[in-house]
Amino acid sequence: MPRCWGVAALACCVLVGGCSDAGLEFADWSRITPGADTPVFEYAAVGTEAREGAVVEVVEDLVIGDDASDPEQVFYGASGVAVDADGSIYVLDRGAHRVQVFDAEGTYLRTLGQEGQGPGEFASPSNLTIASGHVILKAASRRLSVWSLAGEHVRDVQLTRLYSSFAGSDAGFVASYRVRPPPSEDMQDLETPYFASLFDAFGDEQSVFAELVEPPMTTIDLGGGGFLTMSGGMISDFSPRFVVSPRGRVHLTTSTEYQIHTLGADPWSLRVAWERQAVTAGDVDATMSRMDSPLFDELDESAFSWPDRFSAISAIEVDGHGHLFVFPFFAPLNAPIGPDEERPETARPVEVYSASGEHLFSGLMDVRSWSAYLGDFVYTTRTNPLTEEVEVVRYRLVEPF
Repeated sequence: MPRCWGVAALACCVLVGGCSDAGLEFADWSRITPGADTPVFEYAAVGTEAREGAVVEVVEDLVIGDDASDPEQVFYGASGVAVDADGSIYVLDRGAHRVQVFDAEGTYLRTLGQEGQGPGEFASPSNLTIASGHVILKAASRRLSVWSLAGEHVRDVQLTRLYSSFAGSDAGFVASYRVRPPPSEDMQDLETPYFASLFDAFGDEQSVFAELVEPPMTTIDLGGGGFLTMSGGMISDFSPRFVVSPRGRVHLTTSTEYQIHTLGADPWSLRVAWERQAVTAGDVDATMSRMDSPLFDELDESAFSWPDRFSAISAIEVDGHGHLFVFPFFAPLNAPIGPDEERPETARPVEVYSASGEHLFSGLMDVRSWSAYLGDFVYTTRTNPLTEEVEVVRYRLVEPF
């Protein structure tokens, strides 16, 4: 029988083992079926008014990149941050084709890599992470670059798949990838399998965590022999994502529904009755107004598919204690805006769950995403509004739970 209790103004029920009286069904995007012994947690949504006064405080602790006189702190496209167990900070400076390494106090230590196509050289590097005691990043679209934490280049690996995202753990790194279907005359009916797998430090696939189903592709004839192929609608209704906890658990979700599967040791699932707002004519106009490519001059909104509703989740993250942070879709902050409009300056709704799936907190938070975590700290990049320079920031989370 379900048990019900109140936590942080939240009415909730816990259903163990996928009980038949569950109020919400699992969505079609996942081919994951919780086992008979897998706990399934079901929670009710919390409105914005109930969140007033409940805040996860975010305290700025360290800034790297605010000293323009120091060439080692000038970034030319910082697009990722990683941190090792000693607190050393690794900054992926994609525009300069390098990784800058700083100690826990922000003092420059060394540079990894340089521009080029050879071993240990980068061409628009991406997807920086630390896994199995190694620094790992994509040196090019089909090449993985592996370094020791001491700054020595270990080896380059030619990739057989294109990874779309990385997350490191002690066992290796988790990456997602698609398996494109073979060409077909009717592109509308093709499904693209999407996988999340564990790889060792040298890119060898160890195990598959999950298989997802991406919506069928839509093909639009642009005329003159040109075609546009895309999945979902113009306002994306399917955006799979995952985060990896300090103990190597994988939290997997999509934006489409508020449901999360935790995979690995002691798996569990949860789902929340979050109301998904309908897409309005204004949202469609705002999206179309940003399409300034000549390819779309002869097309209007009737040429594209549009979802009936916005997504339920805008982002998920974990902290150094294994807490899962879920940022539900909130229309004023996540809906499309016109080219001359600005998003409001306001905190974002956040839900926090324990490593075992217990709801801990409903409230607000100023920071929505981060690249790395260590203990009470999270690390991310931001653009300084005064200098327009990109900075790396370490925040300390003051968690009221």
